[in-house]
Amino acid sequence: MNLLLMKKSKYKETRILYVEEYISDAYIGIYENEKKNSQRVKISVSVIVKNIDEALNDNFEFVLDYSTLREIVIDVLHNKHTELQETVCDRIAERCLSFNDVIKVCIKIGKLDAFNDCHAIGCILIKEK
Repeated sequence: MNLLLMKKSKYKETRILYVEEYISDAYIGIYENEKKNSQRVKISVSVIVKNIDEALNDNFEFVLDYSTLREIVIDVLHNKHTELQETVCDRIAERCLSFNDVIKVCIKIGKLDAFNDCHAIGCILIKEK
C-alpha cells in the first residue's frame, strides 16, 4: 500500500490511516457459481488525510475513526452481490473521499481462492480529490 506515498502532496503534513487485510466471505463475481456461492476476499484500504492541528492535541473529535473505514468495507462488501472487484473498490473510494479531511485513497482487493496457483487475483484503485 506504499503506492500512496509515491506522489508528492500539496499539503505540508499528511497522515495515512488504514485497514489492512480484512478477510471475509463475499458474493462477488460474474460466473454463476460465484453468484450462488460466497468466496473469500481480502481488502486493504489506506487513506491519506490532511494533518489537523487538533489531532496533535490528542483530540478524537477531529480525526477520522479507524473503525469507520472498517465499517465502510463491511457495508460495501456485504450490501449485495457485486459482479466486479473494481466496483467494490469504486464504492469504497467514493465513501472514503466523502470525508473532508481525506485527500487520497488506495484500495486493494483480491479473491483468495480463485486459482490454486496464485495467492490472490484482484485490483488496486488509487483515487484522489
